[in-house]
Amino acid sequence: MEASTEKATARRSLKKHIRIGLALLIVVAGFVLYTRTIMKPEPIQDIFNILEEQGYSSNAGFSGAFDPGNVVQIIESGPDGRERELPTPVVFLWSSDCFPNMKPRVNPFVLPETRGTSSATLNIGSKALTKLFPSLQVDSKAIVDYTLKIESPRVHTFAKGDLSGQFSEKCVQAYDRQIRAGDKPEWFALILDAIVAERLAFEMGWRANTSAEARAAATRQAEDALSRVLEKTNPGEKDPGISVNLESEDEEHTVVAAEGHVVVGYRARPMQRQRDE
Repeated sequence: MEASTEKATARRSLKKHIRIGLALLIVVAGFVLYTRTIMKPEPIQDIFNILEEQGYSSNAGFSGAFDPGNVVQIIESGPDGRERELPTPVVFLWSSDCFPNMKPRVNPFVLPETRGTSSATLNIGSKALTKLFPSLQVDSKAIVDYTLKIESPRVHTFAKGDLSGQFSEKCVQAYDRQIRAGDKPEWFALILDAIVAERLAFEMGWRANTSAEARAAATRQAEDALSRVLEKTNPGEKDPGISVNLESEDEEHTVVAAEGHVVVGYRARPMQRQRDE
């Protein structure tokens, strides 16, 4: 009888431990699912509106021409003699010429907490990418969806006082010549800060049962597209430091990473009070 009782007690204890183990597995599985769905930041589809809410002008082409310290022209005289805004500002003077030996401060870029997105990675969904870079629409039936990750964006910024009185003689003369030629001071603006990233990651999600050949073809297309994007963001540089590499791949996802100077957005102020600089 004692042996039977001990066996029954052991069985009950074993069943109890099994139930506890199953319960723990369910909790862990639930937490993993939660972190992958609820806590995972959704790709941003309205990045232009978000930047405008933060007071930035969107740099739809990610051009490095909009670095802090550059002077850009935002208005010109049209064929009819009337003022018109330029669709895309053009660089008039470079920061390296106007503020030699001066470097902007670097701070993290933080989106509003209500959007649930940290500054560590800015995820841009496929819909927004259609506006940003049509060339990044990878034409492949093998892809379910894709996302561009702008990793660790930072704000490169000059304070207004940092640049006050520091405008170089070379740029003062160039600016004065332009004003004497008929342009107006308010047609120009000085970029004070910009959202800058040095790394992009293009993630593609594959359809089920996609062949290795189809994945390879789409990956090559993505690598070429990223290379073209970064070449455009660093125009005229002899060594822009661009590199595009396959970071990871499996049957569900492939990530292509690219390194190069990327300006996501910028803030500028009119030059009308900058003439004495």
